Amino acid sequence: MARRTRGPGTGCAPEEIRAGAALDRLAARDLDPDGRRHLLTAARGRVAAFDPALTEQLDAEIALAEVRAGDPGGAERARACARRLEQSGALFEAAETWRSLAWFGAAPGTEDAAQASMNAANLAARSHEPLRCALSLVETAMHLALIDAERAISLVGEARDLAPEHGLIQAMADDTLARVATAQGRLDVAADLLSSSAGRSTTPVPVRLGHALDLCAALLAHSDWPRLHVAARTLRADAHQTQSASAAHFADAYLGLAAAHLGHPDQARALLSPVVPELAALGAPLVAVSGAVLGDLCAAQADWAGASTAYELAAASALGQENVPFALQCLLGAAEHAMLAEDGERARSLYCAATEAAVELGDVMSWLQAARGEVLALVDPQDPARAVAELDAVPERARATFSESAQEGLDWEAMTLEGVGHGAHVLAVSGRLEEALARLEDAETAAFSQGRDVDGWLLRAERGALLADADSLGEAEPVLRPALRELSTRGRADAAANTAAALAEALERAQRDHEAASLRQRYCAQE
Repeated sequence: MARRTRGPGTGCAPEEIRAGAALDRLAARDLDPDGRRHLLTAARGRVAAFDPALTEQLDAEIALAEVRAGDPGGAERARACARRLEQSGALFEAAETWRSLAWFGAAPGTEDAAQASMNAANLAARSHEPLRCALSLVETAMHLALIDAERAISLVGEARDLAPEHGLIQAMADDTLARVATAQGRLDVAADLLSSSAGRSTTPVPVRLGHALDLCAALLAHSDWPRLHVAARTLRADAHQTQSASAAHFADAYLGLAAAHLGHPDQARALLSPVVPELAALGAPLVAVSGAVLGDLCAAQADWAGASTAYELAAASALGQENVPFALQCLLGAAEHAMLAEDGERARSLYCAATEAAVELGDVMSWLQAARGEVLALVDPQDPARAVAELDAVPERARATFSESAQEGLDWEAMTLEGVGHGAHVLAVSGRLEEALARLEDAETAAFSQGRDVDGWLLRAERGALLADADSLGEAEPVLRPALRELSTRGRADAAANTAAALAEALERAQRDHEAASLRQRYCAQE
C-alpha cells in the first residue's frame, strides 16, 4: 500500500496542513493585530517548505497585519507579494491577495481600495473564476459608490451579468446602487432597490436583514410612513427568524415611528417606550429621532417625567452624532418637562447642558431660554428676590458670553422686558402678587413711553393674566380685553391666544362658560 506524504515535522499530510493554514489565514482577520500576526506566522511555518503560493499569501497577510498595527509600509510589502504571485502563475492566490489589500491595505471607499479590488477582478477573470470576478467587481463598485458613481454603476452591471442567479452578489449589487442613489439624494430609488433585495428569496437571510435595516433607514429619511410600516414588519419577521434581538429593537422603533406619523399615538408609544432605552444602550443613532418622537408622545399624554427622559436620551444620541442643533432642542425639551415633573435639580442640570450647547452654536436666544430656566428650576420661595435679580441679570450675562456677530440684530430691550415678566411670575407664585403687578406695570409704562407699544401690550397681557390667575376677574377683564384686541390686531396671534386662554379660564371659574367658549373659538382654535 502506498504511503501518503507527511508534512515536515508533523503527522499530517500536506493537503491537511495546507487546508488548516488556509483556514487560519481567514480566521486571523477576526483577531487583534498581535493575535493575527501570531496565527499567520505559525501557519506560514507549517507550509513554507512545500507550498510557495500559500506561503506568499500568508506573507501578504502578515504584512497587512502590520498595517493594522500602524506600519503603513506593510501595504507595499503585500502588493509585492501579490505581484510575485501573479508572475508565478498563481492567479487565484494573487486575486485573493489583492482582495485582502482592498479591504485591509487601503482606506475603504478610496481609489487605492478600488484599484486593488479591480486587480482582483481581472485576475479572477483570467483564472476562469466568474463568481469571484463578479464578487470583486461589485466590491470595486462599493469602493467607488461615493467617489465615481458612473463607474460604480457600470461595474455593478458587469457583476450582475456574471452572476445572475447568485443571491449574495445580486444583494451586494442592490446595496451598492442604493448607496449611489442615497448619495445623489434619490432616496426613493434607494428604497426601491433595498426593498427589491430584501424581498428576493435568493438573498441570504443575514444579508436580507441588513438590507431591511437599510431600507427602513431610507424610508425614514424619505418620510414614507406607509412603506416604512410595511418594511419594519418585514424586518421584525427577519429579526425573529435570525434571533437578532438588536434587529428586533430597530424594527419596533421603526414601527413606532411609522405609527406615530400615521395617527396611532398609543400604539407608537407602546412600541417606542421599551426599545428607545435598549437602542440607547447600543449607541444606535436612531435614538435621536425615536427618542424625540417618544418625548412628544409622552408630553401629549401629560407624562412629564417620561417626556423628559425620552428627550434626554434623544439629546445624548444627537450629541454623539455631533448634531448639536437637534441636541439643543431636545435638551430644552427635557429640561422643560423635568420642570413640569417638579424635578428641579434635574431640570437645572439639563438647562445647564443646554446653555453649553447654545454657546457652541452661538445661539443667543436658546441660551437666554436655558439660562432663565436654570434660575427658575430652583427658586427659593423664602427668597424670591434673589431669583428675580438673577433673571434680571441674564441679558447682561448673554452680552458678556457671546460675540458681537452673534448678538447682531438682537433686540436687547425686548429681552430685558421679557425677563421682567419671568421675574413677576416668580414673585406671584411666591405670594408677592402686589410686587409682581407693580413690576409689570412699571415696565409696561416704560415700554409705552419708549414707543414700544407691542411690548407694552405684552406686559399688560401678563399683568392681566396674573390678576386672572388670582381670581380677580373684575380687575383682570378690563386689562386683558384691550390687550387681547391689540395683540390680535398687531399680528401677535400666539400671544393673543395665550391671553384669550387666561381670560377664558377665569371666565369659566366665574361660570361664564358661553363667553369663555366664544373667546377660545375666536382666538385659540388656530393654535
